[in-house]
Amino acid sequence: MSDKQWALDVIQKIPDGASLEEITETLSCMAAISKGMESIERGDVVPHEEVEKMMAQWTVGSFGQPKPSTS
Repeated sequence: MSDKQWALDVIQKIPDGASLEEITETLSCMAAISKGMESIERGDVVPHEEVEKMMAQWTVGSFGQPKPSTS
């Protein structure tokens, strides 16, 4: 299916009263989900445990707490 046909199919499922902003947000969200699903199919993923480590590094120092030691 072409990208254009995919977008038209998505738009057809959006309620008639939707604003242009809601339509573009829906298309953007659905495109991001589709891209993520393609990454999963290719095996291009990060293990859950690694994501937990990454998130700990992103958030801990943000609230005035010291970052945990990595040793």
